[in-house]
Amino acid sequence: MSSYEINPIGQVRSCFEEKFCIPRQPGLLKHAKGWIELSDEFARPEMWRGLEDFSHIWLHFIFHAEGHEKWNPMVRPPKLGGKTKKGVFATRSPHRPNQLGLSVVKLEKIIWEPRVKLLISAVDILDKTPLIDVKPYVPFSDALPNSVGGFTENQTLTKVQVQWSEKAQTQREYFLLNCSYLFDFIEDIVSQDPRPAYMARQENHEKNYGVRVYGLEVKWHMKGHTATILEIENLSPESVQRIVDNFGDDC
Repeated sequence: MSSYEINPIGQVRSCFEEKFCIPRQPGLLKHAKGWIELSDEFARPEMWRGLEDFSHIWLHFIFHAEGHEKWNPMVRPPKLGGKTKKGVFATRSPHRPNQLGLSVVKLEKIIWEPRVKLLISAVDILDKTPLIDVKPYVPFSDALPNSVGGFTENQTLTKVQVQWSEKAQTQREYFLLNCSYLFDFIEDIVSQDPRPAYMARQENHEKNYGVRVYGLEVKWHMKGHTATILEIENLSPESVQRIVDNFGDDC
């Protein structure tokens, strides 16, 4: 069979600086933002004219993080509790023979000058992911109302209750009340319960977790189905301003 060379056109810059807490599908965290940083060759405005008329775009990318190059013909989808095996090509596992990923995200805005930059949201992609291609999402053909979802049918998205510790509440009142986007994003990312499926099913499971997003260290405590945000490290007026500068003026 013929072999082909694929060269990235840029990078997906994302709020997610590590694999833990990235949602398992796009669109689950509407406050998860990012932008597309294009290589010089592909940052010319004429290549993107007309894309501003679309609300969503498809991103083709490479799963580049360590470990994604390893794959098995059978995998255990989290939707099935991590116990039942399915063929890799019957799942959306990131561990694939060619490490190719596909995701649909919301196109928030195109910045045209001094070079093209695409602001996106509802992201489920790791920061600095190599981007292969961009295509517009076309509702009349891409949305198929009579389609069948296999083992994902009748699966519901469950969220955990989120509360704030006294220390985190103080940080929230001092730094976050003037940045509603960042406040909503932190609650969203914790409420999706990113624990492995087998842990999420354990009523008595209790453990501290943390994740790095936007250069911040968000730490929380899980007990059963309740998450308590403990603190947010590296939070300062300067760090909030950097987020506003990179991801728009939603604050």
